[in-house]
Amino acid sequence: MTDSLRPPLRCLEVRLGVGGGGVEARLETEPAGPLGAPQAALERLALAAPAAVPLTLAVGPCVAAGVPTAARVQVASRAALGGGLAEGQVGSELAACLVTLADLVVLEGSDPAGAGVLVLDGEGARLLRRPAWRELSAAARNAALTAELGPCATLACGPAAEAGVPFANLTAGFEPGSRVGRGGLGLALAARGLLALAVVPGAPRPARSREAGALEAALRSSPRLRARASGGTLELFGGEQAEHGEPGERHGCRGCPTPCGVALDGGTGAARFSALEPLRARFGAEAEALLARCNELGMDAREAAARLAPGESVDRLLTEPGPARALAPLPRADSVGRLATRVSGRGADPLRAFPFLTEAGPGRLRAVAAELEGLWSGADGDGAAGPDEGLVVGWHEDLSTALDALGFCAFSAAALLADGVLDLDALARALVPELAAQPAPGARLRRWGATLARTAHRVRHAWGAPFAEGLEEELAPALARYRSWRGLDPVGGLLPEEHALALRVESAAARPLHATPGGGCRGSGADALAEVLVQARGALGAELAEAGPLRLPVPATGLALVEALAARHPAHRDQLLDAQGCVVPALLRDGRPLGEGARVAAGERIELLWVVPGG
Repeated sequence: MTDSLRPPLRCLEVRLGVGGGGVEARLETEPAGPLGAPQAALERLALAAPAAVPLTLAVGPCVAAGVPTAARVQVASRAALGGGLAEGQVGSELAACLVTLADLVVLEGSDPAGAGVLVLDGEGARLLRRPAWRELSAAARNAALTAELGPCATLACGPAAEAGVPFANLTAGFEPGSRVGRGGLGLALAARGLLALAVVPGAPRPARSREAGALEAALRSSPRLRARASGGTLELFGGEQAEHGEPGERHGCRGCPTPCGVALDGGTGAARFSALEPLRARFGAEAEALLARCNELGMDAREAAARLAPGESVDRLLTEPGPARALAPLPRADSVGRLATRVSGRGADPLRAFPFLTEAGPGRLRAVAAELEGLWSGADGDGAAGPDEGLVVGWHEDLSTALDALGFCAFSAAALLADGVLDLDALARALVPELAAQPAPGARLRRWGATLARTAHRVRHAWGAPFAEGLEEELAPALARYRSWRGLDPVGGLLPEEHALALRVESAAARPLHATPGGGCRGSGADALAEVLVQARGALGAELAEAGPLRLPVPATGLALVEALAARHPAHRDQLLDAQGCVVPALLRDGRPLGEGARVAAGERIELLWVVPGG
């Protein structure tokens, strides 16, 4: 399918403040690019003056096509926190309802009276006045809207946005709601005089695509997604939940098998990769109450954690929110993750789960990111080393940008690739049927994302937002390599496209790059044995605890450890090794990723983790 044969985009332009306090809506069509409405939204933002940036809501082509786990709306505007682009993907029913009316909503102007609620439906747009809702939390505003209007999807800011907090966020739905917009998207809505908006669905919601069955089968076979299912709310895994006990609290996109918002600890351990992590690290037992209060007020918990001292009330941030220029670093111990969230042109939110393949280990990274072969060392130790980290971050950012624009869940994609269920070419064909007849479809999809990522950097630079602010000096070589990949000058400005390595690199020839099964133990000639304690969650975790330490010939590697586990626990082999003998779970030593080729010493404690970070 060429661009000219794509269905045209339906763009709903909404202007507030017409005639002093009214609202005007106009639905138009325009040609669609390969990445659909989110691509069109970013192009509009790029043309906007910094003082008149609209708020956009866009649904990607996969949402309209009914692709499984494609159920998110991309919300974007200028970041109140940092001044660059604030972009986030939010779940709930919002995408499924919005796509019945339009692919792209562009919200401009402001309502001078304030306390407005914007309602979008098949008739266009109308404005309600609800001043009594000012003190309500965002979730309570959404609940009240649903009670008043009936079946609809909702998006609201909270009291923090009314108070002008630069890290005020948005909540979609309620009980408990899905939150987005660490860079201040809540404030972007409140600045238009709005408390909330509601989308009343028009035409029937998207039907499942014809390819849905095959993709659902792939999702069901992913060990990482099955691990998330055991933590609650995976709708595709409903049968297994009924069999093994009550699911956890539903929190995520409609029909999505990846519960981004579910606390992964089940009440028994550390809340990794969640909003609780930065709070627990600093506030201990107070963390849950602090998170609940942040959600009530509508402010990002990570930013709150960076601005509060133990014992301080979250409410202090309503009047003393702290500086608006810098984002607090996300709690990533790995240097690749720290670099990713600092250099992203779309803000830190979209890369909170990336670069996911560094969690899965260098072997998997080499297998999936074949385009990087010959450009980076691909060391099989504790992750990519030195300047190569800049390439790894850039490649992941390209893919993340493309996936988010399509509307497909980045967490689901990360799980499929990290588990070896699909390679990048197969994933690209499943998401974009027109790529099926193209050579190297995965590389083509990644390059679409690279073009959009460059546009995001152009927007950031035009708005005067800093580049890589606060990045540690130790990451300077990786930053230089990232600039080369993206085609940026030393201060983050765009160089001509011919300087962008991301757009010039040719796809590597398709070839297996997996580690050789059994390669970790062979040829060692070792007689000594080392005892290693291995821990995990779920049924395998219980078996590991009962079996006690694992005995390995030394010197041993991460791959050898997993192979030995698969031999000792054959019922769980598919959770541990894929069909090519590559390691499936992330291996953590002292909380840091352990490569499959890295050495494992006697007495160490190794944790197996089947999750994709983020959420």
